[in-house]
Amino acid sequence: SSLTMYFPNLTSPSCQRLLGKSPVGALAFFQCLLTPHSNVTQQEWLSLGGAAGGPTILDLHSGALSLGEQFVDVFQLVQMRNKTLYRESDFARYTAIKDTIRKLVQEQFGITAPLYLTKPTFFSFISDKGAVTEHDEYWHDHVDRVTYGTFDYTCLLYLSTYGDEFEGGEFIFSDSDKDRVIQPRAGRLSCFTSGPENTHRISKVSRGRRLALTIAFTCSERHSIPDPNGGGATTTEALPEDL
Repeated sequence: SSLTMYFPNLTSPSCQRLLGKSPVGALAFFQCLLTPHSNVTQQEWLSLGGAAGGPTILDLHSGALSLGEQFVDVFQLVQMRNKTLYRESDFARYTAIKDTIRKLVQEQFGITAPLYLTKPTFFSFISDKGAVTEHDEYWHDHVDRVTYGTFDYTCLLYLSTYGDEFEGGEFIFSDSDKDRVIQPRAGRLSCFTSGPENTHRISKVSRGRRLALTIAFTCSERHSIPDPNGGGATTTEALPEDL
């Protein structure tokens, strides 16, 4: 994986950012994960959900899937149809990729203390669908540590490409001197500290569908969550309202 430190925010020594390629095989794996090779088709399980406006979210740990203005448990819904969504081997592969990303963050940011996976870990699907509530308005500045409470390091793995599969949807760091923009590209990995030094937003998607995976790490063992195992939810807490 080729990682490059980038966009240093000189006004905040605590700001760390890196941009590069995802671990080998990660893009193909997660794209495959979005088209389950079990007996449930992507069309079928996605039809179980769909946000009323703004992003549609699928949490890999809780099984929470956006449906209207609420969330449903996609694992439970699939089980009720006597079907399966993912195999245990899928979750094992996910865990290996997650651990590779965690190691890269530790190495690149010089972190010697342990880092733990934290919630939520989720796929986001953003189309040009208009907002229904204020929580759908993903295009406003926000701080991940404030939004989610437990994030210390945020990692984004892009699964679709700006200008090809969608328009808009650029990731924007709202730095004090100017905006700094990342154009999503399938297979691109972006990691950064989750505090106010990395306030950011996403520009409105105007065409197509933007796909990304968010994985986050915490320095606090108390805020850690176990790896998913395919046996159902590994965390029962609800996703933040403004996810």
